[in-house]
Amino acid sequence: MNSSIKENIRKIVGANNFLDSPEDKLCYSYDGTPIFQQLPEAVVFPDNEEQICEIVKFANQERFNIVPRGAGTGLSGGSIPVENSLVIVMTRWNKILEIDSKNLTATVQPGVITSQLQKEVEKI
Repeated sequence: MNSSIKENIRKIVGANNFLDSPEDKLCYSYDGTPIFQQLPEAVVFPDNEEQICEIVKFANQERFNIVPRGAGTGLSGGSIPVENSLVIVMTRWNKILEIDSKNLTATVQPGVITSQLQKEVEKI
């Protein structure tokens, strides 16, 4: 991923929501699986759906991979970056939108972790 692409991504999310130093990217290169690791080209923390849509369109246009990431606690390697990828961190999107006890379903944002949901369900 060249510097021009990174600069365009930085403009989409803002400088405070963009990481690309090796030190900053390290903790986004793995999940709960200690075996696999791959540094992403950059990491972003989008504030809204519009930014996510712009990033996805730009990734398609410029042909780079995007990897959505929650808390990074998974054990399947699903949030580990692939080569030439941008990690989109969703931890700020952590609201529980609805718990439907009748149908045993919950609608949550992608940053909600299991323990957070369990605590809310236990209150019902």
